[in-house]
Amino acid sequence: MLIKTHVVFSAGLLLFIGALITHEPGLIFVYTLTVSAVANVLIDRLGHETVNINGKLVPRRTPLTHTWFRSALGFISFNTPVTPPVLNYVRHVL
Repeated sequence: MLIKTHVVFSAGLLLFIGALITHEPGLIFVYTLTVSAVANVLIDRLGHETVNINGKLVPRRTPLTHTWFRSALGFISFNTPVTPPVLNYVRHVL
């Protein structure tokens, strides 16, 4: 799956959850796009390595972030400490 697909999927999931929690569309939109992009790029960087196969450098996924359990755990652990300060900041800016 491409990084764009990851970002769109997780942003949609966060938008859905955010719509259940609050009714501030600007707040939800800014938060979900920011957190989704940062978390997915971080997971993508941590979860790939380059290996040399027959003289070619080939990127491959690692189990560090590319298993169902670990990717969900990583996304939750990133969002939990980030959510309150980001929401508080965005609420004051908007």
